[in-house]
Amino acid sequence: MIAEKRIGKKKIIRVHRVPFLCIDGRWVANYKWLFDGFAAEAEGYTGYVDAWDDCEWGSFITREGILHVGNLARSAQYIPKYSGEILGYVAGVLDLLEADGLLNEKVSAWKENIRPLIPEMVELQNLYYKDFDNRNLKCPIVFSRPQDNEVGGNGCLCDNSKQSVFCRPGYDEICDGIATGYGPDRFYDRQFWADSIWFERTIRGIDLRGRLSRDDFRVGSRLVMYIIAAGSVPRVRINGIWLITSPIYFPPYGDPYGFVFNGFKKVFELSGERLIFNIGDEDINEIIVEHIAPHGNNLGAQVVFVLEHDEV
Repeated sequence: MIAEKRIGKKKIIRVHRVPFLCIDGRWVANYKWLFDGFAAEAEGYTGYVDAWDDCEWGSFITREGILHVGNLARSAQYIPKYSGEILGYVAGVLDLLEADGLLNEKVSAWKENIRPLIPEMVELQNLYYKDFDNRNLKCPIVFSRPQDNEVGGNGCLCDNSKQSVFCRPGYDEICDGIATGYGPDRFYDRQFWADSIWFERTIRGIDLRGRLSRDDFRVGSRLVMYIIAAGSVPRVRINGIWLITSPIYFPPYGDPYGFVFNGFKKVFELSGERLIFNIGDEDINEIIVEHIAPHGNNLGAQVVFVLEHDEV
């Protein structure tokens, strides 16, 4: 996709943008509960990420009695709330995509982590709504950890401001009034508590080549991330390189996450940097998106990855 941007009063530059990746049901969601016995005990210090990395990953017991760590990501309503007020809307990130001429561009996405897994080419204007359909305006979504005692992931987060509450028929926080999954017998299941997720995916270079070419990595290319989160996405790791994405990072305790509930855009220049996606036939790309939420009250994120360069 080629759009134009104005520099100063007269100069207009044509910008080539290619969306090629987003969080969907193919990402593994490993999660942690950081607050109890950790953040709550450590007011006044600043080395958050270093300390967070030492916390153990969460786990849950399946109905067969098997201890399971992580699972594939699941869509969750994006209705972050505090004291009854909604803190953010997916419209905030959609406005950024529209400004860059990307709303009608498509990216490969899988709705859910249940079989059969059928990828779709989804327009970005549909990516943020239930069933990838922007007619579902009352059901904005991002992706979160699955909340289910079954490894297959049939239960989903009802409202991501409700911590570990499951969708149940008639529950008034379900955005469209329809339960989309089920939970265990316990309505409020402690084993699923989380306020941090690492979304992880390994993707082959040949799969990225369906959207990218070597020409997209020319001198002056930029990696652009369009991010929205119930909380924040402070870091992304691509092939071993950590990128700091949050607009506020390592501040004093009290607001360590750099909350941006309405979406933001982060741009990384690729010229002269080590960061690059590998698109050879045998190449593998390892990607982690870190998501941190305030005390687990809101949890869910979406990141759309775009490569752009100015047309000569």
